[in-house]
Amino acid sequence: MLHNQQYTILAFKMALLLVVLCFIFFESSIPAIEIDDAYISFRYARNFVNGNGLVFNVGEHVEGYSNFLWVILLTMGSRIGFDVPLFAKWAGVFFALLSLFFCILILKRDNNRPAIYFLGETFVLSILILSFPSILYWASGTLETPLFMFSLVFAVWTSTLKSESFSTSMLKGMGMALPSFVRFDGIIFSLILVLYESFKCKEGISFREVILPIILCIVLVGSYHIWRVGYYDSFLPNTVIVKGSTGFWRLLRGGVSYMVDFVTVNNIPVFFIPVLFVWKLRLGFSRAEQLLICFVFIYSGFIVGVRGDCMVGHRYATALIPLIVLLGISATGTIHSRFSAHIQPRFYVLFLMIPLILAPIHVLGYYSRDFHKRYKWTYGRDYRIVAEYLIKNNLGNTSLAIGEPGISGYFFPGKIIDTWGLTDKAIALIKKKHKIPITSIIFGDDAVPENRGNAKKEIAEYILLQRPTAIYGFPYGLSKDRLEKFGYKEVIIEGVKYPLLINFSKQN
Repeated sequence: MLHNQQYTILAFKMALLLVVLCFIFFESSIPAIEIDDAYISFRYARNFVNGNGLVFNVGEHVEGYSNFLWVILLTMGSRIGFDVPLFAKWAGVFFALLSLFFCILILKRDNNRPAIYFLGETFVLSILILSFPSILYWASGTLETPLFMFSLVFAVWTSTLKSESFSTSMLKGMGMALPSFVRFDGIIFSLILVLYESFKCKEGISFREVILPIILCIVLVGSYHIWRVGYYDSFLPNTVIVKGSTGFWRLLRGGVSYMVDFVTVNNIPVFFIPVLFVWKLRLGFSRAEQLLICFVFIYSGFIVGVRGDCMVGHRYATALIPLIVLLGISATGTIHSRFSAHIQPRFYVLFLMIPLILAPIHVLGYYSRDFHKRYKWTYGRDYRIVAEYLIKNNLGNTSLAIGEPGISGYFFPGKIIDTWGLTDKAIALIKKKHKIPITSIIFGDDAVPENRGNAKKEIAEYILLQRPTAIYGFPYGLSKDRLEKFGYKEVIIEGVKYPLLINFSKQN
């Protein structure tokens, strides 16, 4: 009997290793995803490495990113000498696996059942988390999603540490602050954690153990935001300002649609079934489970309120997946422990069937949603060709007006005038004033109809006043005669969708 149990434990360990290796192999077989927003972060990192500060255009302090710690991490990779897009990809894979590791630590801390049960839960946790379509996509997404995911799991892990030592208090404080440094909206989780810690005073925990992490969190997060406001002269990142406001009901409809899609693609309801059983049977939730529930539901409400994001694979909501799976498995363990001894093994076998059913469904969802076809952004190739053309014709140190400034900005060293407004304060304020969403390239149906024309005119006038050397993909209805009056001539580049407009008078 003992030998059989040892063999079973070894089998679970080997299966866990195989799951991790399959995940690494899968991610190594696909290229780094080419997302324009990621290349915006890459350009910020490169300018920082070159001593120009955390800026998109040299001398212009605009916070055109919302992932501070990710940019700093990319800066470190660039300084060491790594290719930034490749470094970003493998950093994402690393943080996805690190998130899984800390999920296992959380599961182990609340687990008082035999080792074989714990290893079974670890196997289920691992194969589920690493097979989700959104995680398979964003692990190589070259944006901060895996790091944000890790920051949330790490925060939960530190918050459940049981020690009165000074070092533990410091670790808790850093865990509470970490999400705020990864993403601007991470401050939501820091606030939840501060409240979570403060309630511990009612449970007989010493005041010192409660107050030290809170003070450290407030000092770290407060210092960071004081620096931000001083450096960029704005509390809100430009990426938040440019989203503007399209009205409450439009935001709500878009947010609900976003979350419904996320829930259906990733089969999220399955993981709340055991949670509902625990609640219905009044079995009680542990402190860690209560925190997980707060994280998931409060941040989901936030996502609905801001209409989610406009990217493939649910960039915002993906960070919640490990927390949701961890909550479901933890609740299942609670139910399992309430069964009699002769029923527990049967329940356990049924429990192990979950990943065997869901993992193939997840992988099929990854392919049925065409995630595997979306590694190269539609116009990314065009933007790169435009940048290369300008450099080849000795225009690399001039200025270029273009929408989606990331890819072009990474390969073009000159000034970028971002016609979308992510990295341009003036255009961001124009879009906000007219309630034009960032997701409309040419001010489509989401914009208030009577505001579209006014916004077009204002943005066009602003850009022409900047007198960029080149303009690409500028869809604001400027007449050919007017452009020629300003000295712009069309240049047709083979393989590029739109003509490139170059101001030849500025070259003379």
